[in-house]
Amino acid sequence: MSKFTKIWCSQLVISESLNHYGSGITFWSIDPETNERVYLLGSERWGNDARSYSDFGGSREDLSESVIDTAAREASEETCGLFGSCMALKIKLWAQTDEFLKNHYPFPILVKPSYDHKKCYVCLFVYVDYENAERLNQRLHRLHENSQSKVTREKVDVKWFSDSDLLNIQRDDLESGRKTLRPAYASHVHLFPRLFN
Repeated sequence: MSKFTKIWCSQLVISESLNHYGSGITFWSIDPETNERVYLLGSERWGNDARSYSDFGGSREDLSESVIDTAAREASEETCGLFGSCMALKIKLWAQTDEFLKNHYPFPILVKPSYDHKKCYVCLFVYVDYENAERLNQRLHRLHENSQSKVTREKVDVKWFSDSDLLNIQRDDLESGRKTLRPAYASHVHLFPRLFN
């Protein structure tokens, strides 16, 4: 069973109540050909999880950073600003939160407790245009070719995954020992469909 749980979002929960060690954004869209919901994930460049796919996120820099601050900063860095600056993503996240609350929808968010249960990692979900994935890949590859670039490229490439793709990969990774999905991320992909129902 996943350690992630679905919660109802409020500005208090997002900004103050969660003692998070990190947070990130999973960008999602609708595939125009299949009409399925899909999630944009990036392949890690470094570390034990190199070449594994996960969200665009990372660690909290200091105690004054809220969940949204951390998620927006990390996602903006890891997508080379394609979906907006850190400030633009923060504004989008607050607007999305307000829209969900106004319509009494559950805000799509997953919270994973740390091993000692004193802190958590928070995964937020943000809608983007489907075509942006190819533009992001082109930008990542251009940066890779330009060794003088000052932008740190933390992701090697990005891909869209449907709910069924993620479930199949999760199962295959467990059976084979591969790490197509970053293990910490793979442990909760089966919950994604429930976030939007």
